[in-house]
Amino acid sequence: MKLLLIVLLFATTACLSQPITPVQKQALNTYAAHASQSAHEVDRVMNNLRYYYLNFYRIRYVDPRFTCPLQNQGESQPPSFSPQLDEKYKALQADIAKIRQTCQALETYHKLKDFERDNLAKADQLINDLQLLAKSYHKKQADLSEALAAAYIKLNGPGRTNDVMRQAIADEYSFLDKWSLNLNEDVHTGWAYDELKESISKTETSIQKLQGTTAPGGFRESMSDILKIKQHALNNYNPEARKSDKLSNDVYSDLMSNLNEALIADYNEITDGLHVIKYAPVFEVRKTSAGSNLSVKAFTDTPHIAITLAKQKTAVTKNAFVSLNNYISFINETFGPVEILIKKTQNFSSTAATYKGYTSFERRDQLEYKVSEFKIPLTEYTQTIAASAALPAAVSKSLNAQATVLLDILKELEQLIVVMDNETSSRNYEKDHLDKIYGILERQKELLLIWDERKEQLAEDVRKVFEAYPPATPTSPWYKSAQALQQLADANHTALFAAKELYKADDVSKGVVTTRIDSLIRRALEDEFSNMKGIQRLGGYNGNDPYTPYEKLPQISEALSDRLANIKPGSARVPGFNHPYNEQAHYYNVGINALNKFSDLSKSVFILPMVLQPPIFKLEYPEKKEASKPVQEEPAKVEVAVIETTPEVDPDLRNMQGYAINNLVLLVDISGSMNAPEKLPLLRESLLGLLTMMRPEDQISIVVYSEKAKVALQPTSFRDEEKVKKIIARMIPGGKTNGNAGLKMAYKVANDNYKRGGNNRIILATDGEFPVNEELQKFIADYARQDILLTVFNYGAKDETRASLEELSKLGHGHFADIKKETAERDLIREVKSKRAD
Repeated sequence: MKLLLIVLLFATTACLSQPITPVQKQALNTYAAHASQSAHEVDRVMNNLRYYYLNFYRIRYVDPRFTCPLQNQGESQPPSFSPQLDEKYKALQADIAKIRQTCQALETYHKLKDFERDNLAKADQLINDLQLLAKSYHKKQADLSEALAAAYIKLNGPGRTNDVMRQAIADEYSFLDKWSLNLNEDVHTGWAYDELKESISKTETSIQKLQGTTAPGGFRESMSDILKIKQHALNNYNPEARKSDKLSNDVYSDLMSNLNEALIADYNEITDGLHVIKYAPVFEVRKTSAGSNLSVKAFTDTPHIAITLAKQKTAVTKNAFVSLNNYISFINETFGPVEILIKKTQNFSSTAATYKGYTSFERRDQLEYKVSEFKIPLTEYTQTIAASAALPAAVSKSLNAQATVLLDILKELEQLIVVMDNETSSRNYEKDHLDKIYGILERQKELLLIWDERKEQLAEDVRKVFEAYPPATPTSPWYKSAQALQQLADANHTALFAAKELYKADDVSKGVVTTRIDSLIRRALEDEFSNMKGIQRLGGYNGNDPYTPYEKLPQISEALSDRLANIKPGSARVPGFNHPYNEQAHYYNVGINALNKFSDLSKSVFILPMVLQPPIFKLEYPEKKEASKPVQEEPAKVEVAVIETTPEVDPDLRNMQGYAINNLVLLVDISGSMNAPEKLPLLRESLLGLLTMMRPEDQISIVVYSEKAKVALQPTSFRDEEKVKKIIARMIPGGKTNGNAGLKMAYKVANDNYKRGGNNRIILATDGEFPVNEELQKFIADYARQDILLTVFNYGAKDETRASLEELSKLGHGHFADIKKETAERDLIREVKSKRAD
């Protein structure tokens, strides 16, 4: 903004023989103070209008209402400095008076309920008047600022032009002027996204320049906050955000608040020159959507440039290490959206396979594909490229090209998400029977495989460069400890990738050799105190205790080794997240997080972190459903094997530490046939045994059914033992079976009490027949995709009925178990420990 630049460039104390007098300076700053106050009033009006537009405007089921935040005030006039300034100030005051009057008129209009007679026609007009007045006010505020600067320069002469604080304010002021707030934020009209990327660079430059200056610490912190807001906006401008102007509005408001209440306020407090007027917002009602870009640009797969770096004579510099570390961090930031996409797409693939098999879509629910959390780490990419200047040119060229490939893969995946969302929301798939959808799914699969290969290549090259430098302090306990952890993590990596290859070939008969992992686990623990000698132990409750991650990696490696040594075949169906490899990858990643935490804690020795590994990804096809039927029992067997091994990792089978909070709904068949010692009484006994091991935060609900279904126990803490025991004792069998009603009621209870990240599970305990019609199949499968799983306990059902019950557990992504006296308690414990805490 030209006027602000003038103010900022020249509002300083010049070294002249007759400087501006204190009275003159006070008079000019009084104009600025009054203008800042009225700018605050415009901001308040905008905030109330935004709330009104979001919550009441055009909503038919509530009476619209608006409250004007401005009260009538006596128009104060600052001491006169010159006729020209008086004229510009009066013009500004005239606009704020009109804003106040129009704002109050809108409140009165709603108090009188005139909207009932004109269908909000006058409200439309008053809102339009307010947005025009806000623009007019903004312009007149600029005129006043320019006049104040001219008057100040005339008296004081031009001053210094190198004030970093003033330049930082000018840059933020200028950036805000590039767009405005949209009251109609449900519509995406676009915003200054490209300018945002340039602005981030300017803000970073300002922060660097502020180091070592006399700028207050609060000012520097506020600049860092502004940078975080912009970086957050850059990373979060994903397909979901491009459906509305909410992100744009939030960024506009947050940046303006930081500019006014922190940067300008701090500057005005310390300057002995002309003050800066606070920013006055501009708002509009925009209704023309920017639309969605449905084009997909295939990423450019740049050929890999081999790195040849001779062994260096000196240790790696701090800047070079930061650069290498940034590449690993960037890879791990891409892991997040990739994992989210795999989970969402894998679940969608199962539904798509069902729809692909339909001959007609009449009366079918609309397919839905939502991947709202997919976010590309643009900020981390930009920082990585910028920091690469610390590396040799040939090295940075290769590494940057590889990082760019990873970024471009994510960009194409994001474009495919938009197209897939459009295909499902518009029901276009009905026209080609999901042909385009399966084309997109195939391309996503291809891209995910390429991403997996390229991130491994980049991580390998980064490590190759890092290891070309000799260690600075090879005798340091941090270095020796890191070496022990690194060797163990490398062994885990080799074994995990061997398992991945076996699962790709659908043949695990060769098994995975884990002897090196076991040997390195033992060595790391035997040498712990000699490796860590000299490193202070802070205690397990201190998040910065280096002993915690050191001990965590061997511990989790033992669990990984156990699962790899006893590798089980995967399902022929889509693996889902109960696939054995996905559990193995989970344990591997927990170990890598421990290594990376140790790396973060090391301040005296540079330790290179490692990258995380994604779950396995397969697509489900309709023609594979029947073909896979003979091996459909395998997933349940794998799950049982996994839980059976838990005591070897955790010697206390009844210890719940490290497991997700339970939202357990017990759905109990209390029909007459359950009245046998090995049925309902056995269930009661195992339930009572469970009470003593559960945590206060774990909840149990009980739904019972015979001829009718009812909630016998509302969600209750497991530790409320007396209450739970009473309900268990009252479960008396009798009557016929109405399992469908019980199942629907159980899902309602589970859904109403859903725990985010928890073990949301229904356990159906029955010996009765359960008809599995198409409606019930869809009902169970839909909830399974929403992370509410169904386990079935079979208490002696006949073979035909047993098969039907097992099919239910598969539809519900849960487990199936034939309950026997000797295993009843273990089977129940398996369910409450079936999910690890995040």
